[in-house]
Amino acid sequence: LGGTAVDKPEIYREASPISHVDARSAPFLIFHGKSDDVVPVAQSEWLHAALQKSGVESTIILFDGEGHDFKQQASQDRFVDEFRKFIAKHLRNARS
Repeated sequence: LGGTAVDKPEIYREASPISHVDARSAPFLIFHGKSDDVVPVAQSEWLHAALQKSGVESTIILFDGEGHDFKQQASQDRFVDEFRKFIAKHLRNARS
């Protein structure tokens, strides 16, 4: 982004999804590995909280023992299952 968050706070703020949350935001399904060493889990928790505060449906699912990618078969299975339920629910609602 052309510098650090300290050097360019306005650019970082504009680039952050949390800066664009409002009551018109689409529903969110957030997946995050608790051992993620690329993106801190707190960032997903902050986004989830901001969405809920704005009255937006948001679900966060944290995966024990997973990093930035999900390598455990049980995690992959849950990811697919939760994603399918979320899409089915919201596609059904979009058609109504």
